[in-house]
Amino acid sequence: MTIQKSTMSLSLLTLYGSLGSVLLTVVHGAPILNSPAQTRHRSNNFASLSGEIEFLEKELAMLQKRQLELERPLNNLISDRESHELKLNFIGNQLTAMKHRNLVYMQNSESNLDDNLDSNQPKVQPKAQHDKLKVASVKKSNQTFFYIVKSPRSGSTLLSKLLRSDRRVSILWEPPLASIDSFFQSCRTIICGVSVNDFLNNEPMYNEQVSMMERYNASLIIQLRGDVVAKAWSAERLFGKPHGKFKRNGDGWYSGKDYSHITVDKLLQSAQGGIDTIEGHLIAVQRLPQLHPLFVWYEHLYASCAGEINALYTHLGHPPPDLDRVAATCHDIAKPSLPLDPEVARQLRAQFPYTNPDDVVKTLQTRIRPDTPLKFHLW
Repeated sequence: MTIQKSTMSLSLLTLYGSLGSVLLTVVHGAPILNSPAQTRHRSNNFASLSGEIEFLEKELAMLQKRQLELERPLNNLISDRESHELKLNFIGNQLTAMKHRNLVYMQNSESNLDDNLDSNQPKVQPKAQHDKLKVASVKKSNQTFFYIVKSPRSGSTLLSKLLRSDRRVSILWEPPLASIDSFFQSCRTIICGVSVNDFLNNEPMYNEQVSMMERYNASLIIQLRGDVVAKAWSAERLFGKPHGKFKRNGDGWYSGKDYSHITVDKLLQSAQGGIDTIEGHLIAVQRLPQLHPLFVWYEHLYASCAGEINALYTHLGHPPPDLDRVAATCHDIAKPSLPLDPEVARQLRAQFPYTNPDDVVKTLQTRIRPDTPLKFHLW
């Protein structure tokens, strides 16, 4: 009996212990005593957590290093910005000074125009708006206007540079037609002009430009090139689509470039376009005697630069600039003619033999009649 009671008490204790363990597990989420497997699991978790911490520390170190690397160029950018701001301020000050000098120059030019007024012209004292308009028209009547019509590769760049070197001259290079009238209106120098390519491009443009010349009583200056073979070769080499590198030797000859795209047929077509251009301008000139046309030929300009400039200023009714200085400027900026292959030149000269513009003009004038229609779409 005693043994049965003891066994029963032990069973109850075991049962109570099991119940207590279950209760502790439910309440606390884990038993009070850990098993060996649980201990190993926790050790592995701790090792994994330590590895993650070590990894994050390395990442943090790398980010800090990257931050330092980014801060250097940022500081350089800030320094560059400050430097650029100083440069912009300097440029702004220079621009303001240039605007001031330009204003002074325009005022002086206007004063020079007043000094060049006809001595017989009565002085008009502006008392009302219409009087001011009268003064403006008097000033325009004492200015000289010119209108250069040209063809590419005919020396127009050289002529423009020579005219721009004279402070009495203002010239607008290849402007849109819509801007020419406003340029003439605002021009304050004694001599004002434009240089355009599209005189004979089409009939509406031709009529508009003739009307502009008549409105300002502008002298018509026609700049062309008589040697159409040399012009065609120069144009194809400059405006074509060659391959390879472009080199220039000390003697002025060009080499190192593939010109296989330039064929004799292409040069013949271009040279014929040059002849048609000369003929078209000769036809236009006989219809526009009121514009006092003057031809400036490429060949004459390069042969006697100072002489051509003297003739041009005489035509405009103004004394020329220092002709010795003009000749020196021509020598400095004039470029030698591009050499033409002898065999190609022989084939082209058989059809276009003339190198002197006077001979070309004489030949073309034999077939031009008073009723010859204008030719447009010329190059």
